[in-house]
Amino acid sequence: MGDPTTFNLPAFLIWIAMGGGASAIVSWLCERWPWYQSQQAGRKSLYMLLATAVLAILAKVLVDYLPVEIIQAATPYIAILVSIVSVWATGQGFHALQKNSVKTGLPPAGGNAITESNARVNVGGDVTNSDVIAAGRDIKN
Repeated sequence: MGDPTTFNLPAFLIWIAMGGGASAIVSWLCERWPWYQSQQAGRKSLYMLLATAVLAILAKVLVDYLPVEIIQAATPYIAILVSIVSVWATGQGFHALQKNSVKTGLPPAGGNAITESNARVNVGGDVTNSDVIAAGRDIKN
């Protein structure tokens, strides 16, 4: 998505309108909204359905009725926002993985499962699952 001129706003709006995009966006927003989280399960499901339908229909209306000039003028700005949110969400995912690895004693994504104590035990040998488990215990202790 690097170059804003290659971003296709009508295609993005169609992705939202076809339900998958609207559902992903509404779900992401609602999961972070304390008021929504305080609702009963049945209401949450209904609110999710209604908000997804409204967003999907709104996206389709924008594609069908927004003048081409406005779409062309808005495209670079929407591309910038989508890029920012994408990079931010990716960073949040990596942060969560790193935080979880500290709690569990397991290496973060892309980390090395061999610790210093584990390497001393396995000099010249293959690393086994039990070695990794032992290394995790070493990290916790």
